[in-house]
Amino acid sequence: MLQCFTVVVLFVVPLEGTNYFGISKVSSIMKKLFLILFLSIGFVGISSAGEVDDNILKLKESNSCQNCNLRGADLREVSLYGVDLRGANLRDANFIEAYLYKANFSGANLSRAELKGANLIGANFIEADLGEVDLSEANLLRANLSRANLNGANLSRTALYKAILSGANLSEAYLGSAYLVGADLSETDLNKANFIWANLSGATLNEANLSQAYLAGVTLKSEDFSKVSFS
Repeated sequence: MLQCFTVVVLFVVPLEGTNYFGISKVSSIMKKLFLILFLSIGFVGISSAGEVDDNILKLKESNSCQNCNLRGADLREVSLYGVDLRGANLRDANFIEAYLYKANFSGANLSRAELKGANLIGANFIEADLGEVDLSEANLLRANLSRANLNGANLSRTALYKAILSGANLSEAYLGSAYLVGADLSETDLNKANFIWANLSGATLNEANLSQAYLAGVTLKSEDFSKVSFS
C-alpha cells in the first residue's frame, strides 16, 4: 500500500543581500514548502480513499475485514450475513438499510455511522464505539451491545427486543418510540437519555443511571424501577 510521509525542516539563517534573518528569501522558501506540504496531504487523502475501496472489495469477497480501514465506506443496502468486522474503523460509514444479520462489530469504531433501517438481528456490538450513530428504525432484536458507547446515538423507533445493553453508555441518546421490551439495561448509563413514548415493558434496569432522563409517555411497570438511580 502506498503511503506518503513529509518531513519539513526549516533553518532560518542569514542570507546575503537581505537583512540579518533573510526574511525575503525565507518567505519564498516557506511558500514552496507549504505548497509541497499541501500537495502531500492531498496525495495521502487519495491513497487513503484507495485503501478503503480495496477493503470494500475484500469485505464483499471474504465476508470479513477485521481491524481494517472502512472509514466513510458506502455500503448502503449491502447484504453481509454474519460478516466479521471486529475492530474495524467504520467511522462515518453508510449502512442504511443494509442486511447485517448476526454481524460481528465487537470493538469496532462506528461513531457517526449511518445504520438507519438496517437489519442487525443478533448482531454483536460488544465494546463497540457507536457514539452519535444513527440506528433509527433499525432492527436490533436480541443484539448484544454490552459495554458499547452509544453516547448521543439516535435510536428512534429502533427495535431492541431482548437486546443486551448492560454496562453500555446511552447518555444523551434519543430513544423516542423505541421498542425495548425485555431488554437488559442493567448498569447502563442513561443520563439525559430521551425515552419519549418508548416501550420498556419487562426491561431490566437494575442499577441503571436514569438521572435527568426524559420518560414522558414511557410504558414501564413500576417494579422495573428497583435499584434505579435518578440522581
